Amino acid sequence: MQATENLETSIKAQFPLVFGAKDMVSTTEFYQAYNAVADYSTKAADPALKAETHKHQWALAAASTGLIALILFDVGKIRIAGAVVDVDQQVLVWYAALITVMLITFLLRATLDFTRASLARQKDSEKLFALKDLVEAAWAKRNIQNFYWVELFYQIGERYAIYHKATSTEANTEPFKQFDGRLLTLDIESLRKSEDFATQISTHETFISVLLKDLDSDASRFQDRILEYDDEAKKDSNFTERSNWARYSEVKRLYDCYLKPWIDARNNLVNVALTVVDEPSTRESVMIDAQLQLLRQAKRIRQAYAFSEISLPTILAIASIVFVLRTVCV
Repeated sequence: MQATENLETSIKAQFPLVFGAKDMVSTTEFYQAYNAVADYSTKAADPALKAETHKHQWALAAASTGLIALILFDVGKIRIAGAVVDVDQQVLVWYAALITVMLITFLLRATLDFTRASLARQKDSEKLFALKDLVEAAWAKRNIQNFYWVELFYQIGERYAIYHKATSTEANTEPFKQFDGRLLTLDIESLRKSEDFATQISTHETFISVLLKDLDSDASRFQDRILEYDDEAKKDSNFTERSNWARYSEVKRLYDCYLKPWIDARNNLVNVALTVVDEPSTRESVMIDAQLQLLRQAKRIRQAYAFSEISLPTILAIASIVFVLRTVCV
């Protein structure tokens, strides 16, 4: 016979993730993986353009601005290398051609720089999966614990049929039927092949096997004591309704002694498990969301850099070229 408190303690210790252990991953492993993601996000947010490309960027922006200024302010003459040159259509066309070459060169270098930065991010991309893999493995462990806890819950409930049968005095009483709540489908055999989960599965199965042996032993004692009581009662020629009540009281007493601790432990643990399910997100799920926020911020920073370093100079250069074409054509 086992006490309810002892049963609860041993089952909680066997399935900690089911009954309130919120941290599925060790703190050291968890923060190591999270910090790796933070480092990756910081590096990923760095500007992609190299110093030489930045020089082309500023040269392109300055030349484009100068060309637009020549047309807007209707500059008639400019000084080039000490010589004074008239700003006519031919000069504007050659100026636009120079900007076109500068734009093509800049876009080519920028493309190469962004490709290089993308390759560098891919090289370190495994850091993104470290935390994810840790959490997914932890969730798999939790699912395995849930699977075996539900199985244990069901098996304990099945033994209640012994008490139900013992309290039934009529032959046509319907047998006890327990609702099968084993709804969690898990490919245990596939998980058993993984070194990460094989030991855990074996431990749970051994624990349940030992526990059910104790339960069946108590159930057998319960049945034996009932049979002993019934055999004694049959020898009594004065078997009355009062005797039936006495039998029920005896069955109830034996149930409280042998089976009730198991049923009470099961029911109490169900309440604990439901409370855990209703609690807020685990640390791991919160930090996974934080990881996604880091990656989104890094992506937004890269987009801002791309707009300010690539799009703006390109738009300015194209605008100057279009401005020249309109001026020449008119």
